[in-house]
Amino acid sequence: MPRISQKQAVLNGRGAVVQYASGSSAGGWFYRELVPGTKSYRTRRIEGAQTLEEAVSAATDVAFQLNSASAGSEAVLGGVLRQRTGAEKQHVTSSVRTPRSLTMESALGGFEKEELLRVKAGHITEETHRNKIRTLRKHLIPFLESKYVVQTNQIRPDSFQDYALWRANATPLSINREIVQIRDFLRNYLVRHRLMSAELLADKGLFRKLPIRQTDLMANPAINPEDWKLIIDWIRGPFRKEVEEDSNHKWHYWRTAFWHFALLLKNSGMSPEEAIKLKWKQIEFRNEPRRTSRGGTEDWIVTYINTVRSKTKQVREIPCNQGRELQRWLEFQRQYIKDNNISTEITLDTHVFGQPMKDWRPWERNQFGKAWIKARNAVGTQLKGHKFSKKLYTLYSLRSTFIEDHLVKGTDIFLLSRIAGHDVKILQRHYERMDIRLRSREITQIEFGKTRDESLLINHFE
Repeated sequence: MPRISQKQAVLNGRGAVVQYASGSSAGGWFYRELVPGTKSYRTRRIEGAQTLEEAVSAATDVAFQLNSASAGSEAVLGGVLRQRTGAEKQHVTSSVRTPRSLTMESALGGFEKEELLRVKAGHITEETHRNKIRTLRKHLIPFLESKYVVQTNQIRPDSFQDYALWRANATPLSINREIVQIRDFLRNYLVRHRLMSAELLADKGLFRKLPIRQTDLMANPAINPEDWKLIIDWIRGPFRKEVEEDSNHKWHYWRTAFWHFALLLKNSGMSPEEAIKLKWKQIEFRNEPRRTSRGGTEDWIVTYINTVRSKTKQVREIPCNQGRELQRWLEFQRQYIKDNNISTEITLDTHVFGQPMKDWRPWERNQFGKAWIKARNAVGTQLKGHKFSKKLYTLYSLRSTFIEDHLVKGTDIFLLSRIAGHDVKILQRHYERMDIRLRSREITQIEFGKTRDESLLINHFE
């Protein structure tokens, strides 16, 4: 049996979501449940799921499909099978009730309130909640209105058939992700509150997902060294200096924070969400002296960052050459507090990229995104872009850059996958876009001065 790398119980323990670490199914997500009275499992792949959260969200759909095929749709949808004794016939009594109805807007409002409770309980992140509600409000509601569906009881088996066409300007990856979020709303609110028939959700053809090709995975391209220098020089220079003398000192503080934020992402491979939540207690500074070209030694400050991937919840430690930069940022913060008479102090529990004027609360994710777009646009005409992708650089490109740089460098891929918090198969599928010319010498270089040893055939039958 293939080895399991991740597992989480779902449906009140009835089944589990698993990811296999070996075999032909390695890297994929599956729903499985024990067949009653046996030691064997029923298993089905969860198509389109890229993370544990997406797999858990889609598990109920897959359970419906799996059990519909094996045990009959009545059992799955809540029917009660009652067997009479003697010559009496077996019959099925369905417990599915006729759905009541609300406007789609009202239903979405109720769903949003329930999801906020999940955020407070720590079951999902604020970012996940924000993305989900944005998809439903910005895309689902307008789409259904275009189909004249404004009440929950107006949803029909063909109501979502054209969603992928309606969202034709989005990437297949984005469309499939939105479908997962919409299914979550249908299943965990409309069906649960009897605003929609469960039979509709069990229909495999309710949505038409799009196939994902390698070219669809080319978003967030790695930044080549020349482009990176243009971007980071502009952030360090013009971006900061234009507000250096501004009467509102908060602007200079923010832009200096963003400079160090970008440096950390590029040199650690952390996601923006991880860096935003990072606290000083998660960083360990160590002096690991190195030899100089003149034969002496010099201090070399290395940081070890302990963090948790927001998507996979995987705990990992990242060695990072950002010791001097983070020390510089810490000193800048202390001097800023002193110069502006702010009654606060930096502790181990303080956010690294927090606001001293707001009790060290970090900025919102979208503010970092807007600053990045500003920097990218400022030097946009000079950027070469990625050789194999026409997509624009994003904040996540800094994570891609870290991974691709190490692949080019020849860093052990298992070590890299552990630092990045990704399975090796996912790492190669989503991040391996390096220019092969950067390592062509390993294939084409000839070792001169060596002669090839002639091999001799040994024949034991002559």
